[in-house]
Amino acid sequence: MNSPVWQGLMQQALVGTQRMDALDDAQWPSAVQALMRDANATLPLADDAHAGSIKVLRAAGAAALWQRAGHVPAAIDPPLALSAAPDDVQTMPSDEAVIRALNAALRDGPESLIRQSWHVLARAGMRLPQQTLPTALDAGARNSALRADLLGVLGACGLWLAQLNPAWKYAAGTDQQADAEQLWSEGSFEQRVAVLRSERESDPRAARERFEAAIKELNAKERLAMLEVLSAKLSMDDEPLLERLLTDRSGDVKQLAAELLSTLPESAHSQRVIAWITLLLKRDGDGGNWTIEPPEKENADWPRDGIAIKVNGFFKGGERAWWLYQLVRMTPPAWWLAHLGMTPEALFVWAGKTEWKRSLWDGLLEAAARAPSREWLGLLTSMQENRLALQSLNSLLTAMPLSEREAYWSTRVKAAPRLVIVLIRIGELMEPGEQLSPQLSAQIVAALSQQALAADSASANWSVRHDMSQALASAALWLDPAALPELLAVIDKVSSADANQNNIDEQWQHVRRIADIRQTLARASVAASS
Repeated sequence: MNSPVWQGLMQQALVGTQRMDALDDAQWPSAVQALMRDANATLPLADDAHAGSIKVLRAAGAAALWQRAGHVPAAIDPPLALSAAPDDVQTMPSDEAVIRALNAALRDGPESLIRQSWHVLARAGMRLPQQTLPTALDAGARNSALRADLLGVLGACGLWLAQLNPAWKYAAGTDQQADAEQLWSEGSFEQRVAVLRSERESDPRAARERFEAAIKELNAKERLAMLEVLSAKLSMDDEPLLERLLTDRSGDVKQLAAELLSTLPESAHSQRVIAWITLLLKRDGDGGNWTIEPPEKENADWPRDGIAIKVNGFFKGGERAWWLYQLVRMTPPAWWLAHLGMTPEALFVWAGKTEWKRSLWDGLLEAAARAPSREWLGLLTSMQENRLALQSLNSLLTAMPLSEREAYWSTRVKAAPRLVIVLIRIGELMEPGEQLSPQLSAQIVAALSQQALAADSASANWSVRHDMSQALASAALWLDPAALPELLAVIDKVSSADANQNNIDEQWQHVRRIADIRQTLARASVAASS
């Protein structure tokens, strides 16, 4: 920017393009003048008020191209002492179509498709092509959600390359083929989290002890991330550690520890909260109706157990309503059902008749999201329009194995008034390593063929068209690959009858692109299994 070319252009822009000629008055090198003459000859300027502005912008483009072409990187003195990239035991895909599909997924997304493509590679025991590594590492630098999946397909060369760019340091660990102990002691933080997650699944006690031994060397952000891993397979064996973390230096770690303890009804934390909430409940007469009144004053012991005393700015209600909501959200949901002798449906009817309906409903739904139970499935399904109820339902469904989720979704495909909403919800809860069964995939395609999709695509309501596009993209992402040709046939039928073709065609192409990529990647899966 300090060259005479840029100084002249900046002066030109400041004084106004109508007052002088940018090309003639700037101190241009001959090469830039030649570029400008060629540009103006190819694209003649109109003789109007905008001609000067266009000329300055063209000059800026020519100057930028000239500067980049002539850039000479500064010499590194002394040169970096780099070892050669290690040999990779993982192979790269040899099918050019698969490589193009991997690159297309990485370039255009969506995120779920990128992660799926890397899962396909990992299952096949393969790594990303070398020319793809910089783009993939950049994607991981921008989006931390991609990192765990990326580490499995970087290969030794990718891990070596990550050491050369500070932006890629998240992946600068040891070889993924190393054993767990080496990954834990020498790997990147993402690799250490992956070790802890894997160990938590196979040996919860060993994972807890590993985390406990490392706590002192971890910063607050790292402690929080590893504590989140321990939320899987939580048990009373974890209570002593969680109780100690209630006094952690980090407020986020303390809050998470309290929330995890609240999912253990027998924990000392849950028993303390239950004792506080019990004091607020009264029963009329001999076995009459239950009533509840919020606390009259704060309790100094609440903050240690994750119960905030100061009203949060987002909360719509007074101080007493806030305290009640805080206590309810920390009370195990199963306790309410046992203590009041009610089903979840009856509990919500009772809460809805009280003066404190909002505090009770919101608190119960938040607690149900942390401690998912199939007993709540019917109620949460009926309340999906409620944001917190939907979060609780998603938490419950996520905790189910895929086969049980599919049984639930199968009933929703039959019963839901708008199939597109069901498909969107399905897509929100699928994991990259999953895909729907052939049976449910066939059911969804058959249902789609009977839906009024053409009416949705031609709707003047942008939201309706957007939902339809999102639903079909979800189907393209998660259906069994064998069902994708039938899905594309449904899309072709609808798009050919689309009266709003110009507005929706880009969305149809987006869905087709996802389906094409998944069909191509399925070949890699078949090749790996054969």
